Amino acid sequence: MPTPIVLDLEENERIIYEIKRHPIRLIPMFAVAIVAIISLLLLMFMILSNEVSLINVSDLPFGQFALYLSFAVMVALVFVFTLILASVDMANELVVTNENIVQVLQYTPFNRKVSHLNLAKIQDVSIRQKGVLPSLFNYGSISIETAGEAANFYFRFAINPTVAGKIIVEAQEQYVKTRHNNPAN
Repeated sequence: MPTPIVLDLEENERIIYEIKRHPIRLIPMFAVAIVAIISLLLLMFMILSNEVSLINVSDLPFGQFALYLSFAVMVALVFVFTLILASVDMANELVVTNENIVQVLQYTPFNRKVSHLNLAKIQDVSIRQKGVLPSLFNYGSISIETAGEAANFYFRFAINPTVAGKIIVEAQEQYVKTRHNNPAN
């Protein structure tokens, strides 16, 4: 399972807003898991009813118990693997602080990329909600374009992207205003 993100914040830096992925993104993942589990159960019943002659159940050391146990282990593996994938996917986030945007991209339980973008480098923030489901369930994509050669941030399936985009823009404007009025910081 992914470990919690510990942000290395500066002394006066504080978190303003956290943008997580919408859980609707997990539906296809769980749908595939359900289909896999149903397929395993159908295969088990076909073997037990002698519809499929892959193995003779009576030849197994413990008969039907061994078949039930092996299918139970396979179903448990599908379930655990799906939960691990879901937790990895939900660990992705954008964190807005009063000085930076931090993008956390979790690829596997042991592979994470954390990128920082100073608010002063933001050129444009745009959101996109395309389609019926994003509009109904209020999720979409956030694109943060940067000045110069800094990498752009792109975050898909963001919860409430309109509010998140507005908060990013307001944080950037406040940061620029604060830095302009107090250039020593």
